[in-house]
Amino acid sequence: MPPLVSVIIPAYNSRAHVARALSSLERQREKSLEVEVIVVDDGSTDGTADFVCSRFPLARCITQDHAGLTAARNTGIDAATGDYIAFLDADDLLCRGCLHSGIEALARHDADISVCLCLNYVEGKDEGHFWPLRLGQYPLHLWHSNVSPVHTFMCRRAVFASLRFTPLPACEDWFFWFQCGQAGFRFTCNTEGMAVYVHRQEGLAQTVGGQRTDMRVHLAIGRHLRQADGLPPEGLFAAAVAHLAGALTCASNPMQHHADNVRQLLEEAEHTLALALKSKDSAHQPGLAEQCHMLQACALACGLSGEAAELTRGIRTLGQCICPGINDFTDGEQVHAAWREAFARTAVPPSIMAQTLRAHFEPTDLVIPVL
Repeated sequence: MPPLVSVIIPAYNSRAHVARALSSLERQREKSLEVEVIVVDDGSTDGTADFVCSRFPLARCITQDHAGLTAARNTGIDAATGDYIAFLDADDLLCRGCLHSGIEALARHDADISVCLCLNYVEGKDEGHFWPLRLGQYPLHLWHSNVSPVHTFMCRRAVFASLRFTPLPACEDWFFWFQCGQAGFRFTCNTEGMAVYVHRQEGLAQTVGGQRTDMRVHLAIGRHLRQADGLPPEGLFAAAVAHLAGALTCASNPMQHHADNVRQLLEEAEHTLALALKSKDSAHQPGLAEQCHMLQACALACGLSGEAAELTRGIRTLGQCICPGINDFTDGEQVHAAWREAFARTAVPPSIMAQTLRAHFEPTDLVIPVL
């Protein structure tokens, strides 16, 4: 029997665009791969379930009362029978061969979770842009932020033996992958597969509420850090540096305009900096990933207000310890350039992303089939 992949699609009032996602999954079926498609209709009122059942008979449709994205994904997980589980939102799609390449990556690297490439595409625009994807060390980078959209992940079934998505208004996928890292599951990068994240015009606006949710995930991860339980192999110091840069990134987001949010994130950065300074002497020699996060923290510190002068001084002190190549940490341009260079060395090169896109994607894939 060929391996079976269960793909879970949460759908809420998705009749107008779910055909694109389902058509992309039909193109995933190969002689060496079986695909179980599970659409979880989350209380739609536009006939989504009837549309899926009538036009895509190979898909299994489960209906439930409206309970939100997280509950729909968890319902799909409970119903899945595959050896592997992947996710796809109703308005997105997977490029040809994506699922097969994910299984190969898991086998090749003896991993539990693979992460493929992603093209961000805004409907109505002629061009998209690539989501920057780290080459590895995902448990470390997840202390900083989400590493990729949910539909780029493929998991062995064992990942879900004890874990489920936590109900959150947003960023529930980031928190889930963070928990996977803490549980010791092994991640790997799949550069031969690609998903397309379609941003519809009506969903582009970010809200203050969404930013608060992002902040709450940062604060929850900070609590894990201070408890020092289940840390990844990179150790306490590396995790603290990554989380420090992540908290500052969230605080500097131009959409993060709620003053109380910024205050809480800067307080989180202060607590994390103290932990990093305390643990640095017992840490191993910082590698490129740690230096990359430290350089970002130093670059963001150049833009902090005078009220955060003590935090800025502490960040620069720590930067001098692990990034000796910087002459002047007050020179924002120099520090930003060093951070961009370090980030490029930790991420999948754009040329590789472009190569995968050319090999597995056709612009016509974005057209919603008329059925």
